[in-house]
Amino acid sequence: MPNPVPRVDTKIEYWYGEEEKRAREKEHDIEFVSRTYPQTVFREFKGLAHAELVMMFPERFAREVKRFLEE
Repeated sequence: MPNPVPRVDTKIEYWYGEEEKRAREKEHDIEFVSRTYPQTVFREFKGLAHAELVMMFPERFAREVKRFLEE
């Protein structure tokens, strides 16, 4: 990340699989994003690991992207 981190005021969703949550917390990703971009909405996908939504469930991924873009 650049220092200083640029301000961003757009809507953000941080998507992660339930099975990777501990790694995201351990590496402080969730904490950093939450602190740096307070407008972030965190979405946990039950039963999924890293990148599984896009790789294994492309139709569901496409629906989520469409929902996000249309909100």
